[in-house]
Amino acid sequence: MNSSTHNENDILGKYINPERIEKAPEGMAEKIMTRIQLERAPLIITGRFRLNVVVPVMSAIITLTLVLFAVLFSSPSDNTVISGIIKSIRNLNFTIPEIKMDTFSGFSLPATVIYLVIGFFILTLFDRALNIMFNRRRK
Repeated sequence: MNSSTHNENDILGKYINPERIEKAPEGMAEKIMTRIQLERAPLIITGRFRLNVVVPVMSAIITLTLVLFAVLFSSPSDNTVISGIIKSIRNLNFTIPEIKMDTFSGFSLPATVIYLVIGFFILTLFDRALNIMFNRRRK
């Protein structure tokens, strides 16, 4: 089967002729270049902490913290400085203060719920105001 018979059976081959070369109309390249130049470039804000730096910095901090914990809390021998620090930390006693419920005895459940609803309402209004204020700056 020759190429002309193959092109007659091929639908796409009927419309695309590899032997025929067409040129672009006059001024098309200049029009495309002016369109590209007129397009707005993305705004680069200098001096802001970029988001793509946050992940490596956080992973480095977590890795260093884990290495530090591995060094400090490994099984130390008795003659190192780290063992003395660990022994002094273990001797510290942290106590939780007692909570006296006498101060809350004057509140009833309905009054507490009303105060909570009012607090949530005020915080919601404050959140909406901040949202409007910060979104106005972005536009």
